Amino acid sequence: MLKVIPRKITMPIPELGSNSLVKNNPVLSHFFNALSTLFPIGEAFFIASVKPFINNIKDEVLRKSAIDFIEQEKNHSYVHTILNRGLEKYNMKVRYKNQEFRTKKALRFYSSEFNLALTAGMEHLTATIGYVIIRGNYLNNVHVQVADLFYWHSLEELEHKSVVFNLFQEVDGTQWKLNLGMIIGSFMTYITTLSRMVHFLHKDGLLFRFATFKEILNLHISQEGILRKCLPLTIDFFKPNFHPDQRDDFELIADMENKLKGIFIVKEA
Repeated sequence: MLKVIPRKITMPIPELGSNSLVKNNPVLSHFFNALSTLFPIGEAFFIASVKPFINNIKDEVLRKSAIDFIEQEKNHSYVHTILNRGLEKYNMKVRYKNQEFRTKKALRFYSSEFNLALTAGMEHLTATIGYVIIRGNYLNNVHVQVADLFYWHSLEELEHKSVVFNLFQEVDGTQWKLNLGMIIGSFMTYITTLSRMVHFLHKDGLLFRFATFKEILNLHISQEGILRKCLPLTIDFFKPNFHPDQRDDFELIADMENKLKGIFIVKEA
């Protein structure tokens, strides 16, 4: 398990809201916009699922990592809340309320152990997206400040990718719960992201165009499509004896951290 290091952003945080976030690609622009809208409430769910177990963690290294995981997630939620202010013109309040309602319902409806399994699965998904973003060129034509924030978020997702997985193994360890949590989490993330992306494109008057349909298809099936790149890495979760640390991301994280120096400060231990 990698050391989890909370990094607080020090540079000014811009706002999203443009269909030209990625130059000449409104579909990919609104994919990232939609993804960003999921984070504040999603991070709140992750934090709420981990907190009940913090004081009972036997492994001190894991306990410290879980505390720092929560700190990282708080920072992510704060940054994306500001980024998302520019999306208010798309009348997102109803969708935010629906997501918040579903999140609170899940926390009440499912057991604490299953919420942890759900979080473990979704943390694998966010780490997968982060890995694909860092390894790809999807943000090459994005405003440097926005790109840096997505890279910062991605590197921290890679860094803490095994924390909740390890915590679940200590607390419960039931494989079917992990698998079901991954299925539910992946499905809800995909549907919500896609529906919000479509909503943004519709509001911009771009939805019913052949070029838009083509780019949405490219997200899914083209060789460099971000969703196609994510799929095999996501499915790895279901392999026997899978563990997030089986892929070593240390050098990738170190390289990205070095590139981003100057936009954050590291919280003192």
